Amino acid sequence: AVVSTQSTGEAIRSVCWSGSECLLLSGSVDSSVIVWDTRTCTPLHQTSSHSVRQLTRFAERGFASVGENSLQLWELSSSNTLLPQGSRTFPTDVECVAFSSDERTHVCGGVNAIAYLSTFACETIPC
Repeated sequence: AVVSTQSTGEAIRSVCWSGSECLLLSGSVDSSVIVWDTRTCTPLHQTSSHSVRQLTRFAERGFASVGENSLQLWELSSSNTLLPQGSRTFPTDVECVAFSSDERTHVCGGVNAIAYLSTFACETIPC
């Protein structure tokens, strides 16, 4: 099966499975993040973010995207819609993100060779 390219034809830079692996998220250079149904290979929801460099899943229905100079957190609703849950900005573009085992602390790698470590309050992310 093939999940089609973004509607604008821009390059997909990152993909990430949902916890149940029934859904796939893709992020692209054109700032779109799309939720895909992997059984039918059809898009279920699309939203704008930033020029996505990496998508990653944390918690059961939480997702993070990094790109440009920001980190954005999303929660996947029961209707498979991405709901904004918070964001962080950095003094430089960031390329990657990783979460701690308790999923509250994250580190983002900047293009300026600096790693940025910070914590979100539990109310901000789907714990």
